[in-house]
Amino acid sequence: MLVAFLYDLKLRQESAGRASLADRYRELFGGRIAANANGNEAIISLLDSAPAMNGFGKLYIEKNTRLELEQLLPAYGLTLDAAGPKSQLQVSRNLSAAQKQLLRSLGYGN
Repeated sequence: MLVAFLYDLKLRQESAGRASLADRYRELFGGRIAANANGNEAIISLLDSAPAMNGFGKLYIEKNTRLELEQLLPAYGLTLDAAGPKSQLQVSRNLSAAQKQLLRSLGYGN
């Protein structure tokens, strides 16, 4: 789920909100994939089909690369608070206009 969330953030950011993970799901189930295709290969290929996403599926799904959230999240206006017993995502205090637009596309209202 976390990889899907990061994928969605990156895709929304790179497309200025014109594309999301939901769009990829529609493509996947819309019949674009051959009936006899290997499921995992088809999904990773579809996820990596956007130029900005090239390699994302292979890196985080196929190779199971460790997610360095502290380094990945700030680009999207988010931080990870791991100080307490449970880690929490928080919205950064100083957001750029692009980060505000991205977070609004997810339903964030401030």
